[in-house]
Amino acid sequence: MKVVSRSMVKVVAMLAFGASAFAMTTSARAEGTSPYCEKVRARASADASLMFAPTVQAQGVRYPRNGAIDSSTTVGQGYQFRTAVSWSPLDFYKGFKVLEVGRADCEQHEATVTAQQVLMLGVDAARLPALRQASTYLSGQKGRWEEIITKNDERLAEHVTSLLDANEVRARGGELEKKAAMVDGDIGRLEAVGIDVYRGMLSSLMTSIESKAMDFERKASHVRSLEPWTFSVTGGVVPQERPVDYFGIVQVGFNLGAFSRNSADARYLDARAEELRKARYEVIDQLRRFKAQVKVTNTQSKRELEVVNRRIAALRSARDTLATSEASGAPHALAIVDLDMILAEADRVYLTALVAELSKMEENGNAG
Repeated sequence: MKVVSRSMVKVVAMLAFGASAFAMTTSARAEGTSPYCEKVRARASADASLMFAPTVQAQGVRYPRNGAIDSSTTVGQGYQFRTAVSWSPLDFYKGFKVLEVGRADCEQHEATVTAQQVLMLGVDAARLPALRQASTYLSGQKGRWEEIITKNDERLAEHVTSLLDANEVRARGGELEKKAAMVDGDIGRLEAVGIDVYRGMLSSLMTSIESKAMDFERKASHVRSLEPWTFSVTGGVVPQERPVDYFGIVQVGFNLGAFSRNSADARYLDARAEELRKARYEVIDQLRRFKAQVKVTNTQSKRELEVVNRRIAALRSARDTLATSEASGAPHALAIVDLDMILAEADRVYLTALVAELSKMEENGNAG
């Protein structure tokens, strides 16, 4: 048997220690990520640590009278105590691959969770930025509609307008106040459920989920493909010998079932890819159906925007006419038109932003 030198044992120990330290460092880097990622990376690091490190063995032997053990080539007499270190280069390589599987598991989980959040929030993910723009517009117009109402009250005090007409202007102002409050309330509710966690492209998200899920499956499959193989190097000493002697064993093994196993695992990967793309319970198919809903909502929003644009055009035409009118009811009518225009403009700001956000979700380059 080939003697295993002390320098070789030192090299193996240094490699094992360095790889174990790398595994622990990789696990530590997971801090700040999701609890799931910390969990799977820590588990992968724990498994890899055993694969990186050598195994220390202690063995006590009593030889039978014929001097041989189980008809083997190991012979001796009396009692013997041995210590040895066994290390597998194959397990060392597998340890790094197990760490990769942990990272891939984390990535596929994060992509899936993101998709689940998108599905849970629905089109509200597009509504929030649109509502914020509408809120900004209404905040900027608040002074204007308050001024209109103030002038209306002054005309009522001067008996220039009737109480009925004055109340109509106040009612329009109340609608604007109510609209502003509803918009701000919707923003608060959507922010409270964490709607800012994700807003993005559905097609890109579907592609990302499929890519990361299959990357995890392929890496896990590669680790499984190493299972039929065994490759270990063992070196030890017999301490009671004088002088102390060394022994070494190199062992390579292969399970012939690997051929059928690899064929079955290839079928598994194909089936998994098909499942990800087509199974109704998979998140990709759910995103596909949600994208169809987004398209319908976007089409409806565009039609509503066209209606609002026509209304604004009509109000502007009416305002131009009233601005030059000398009729006694013109100031009242002008106040009503101005307030209606603010309401309509708020709707247009909201719908324009909503169409843009929904178009982003659909990944249409043109929001119009």
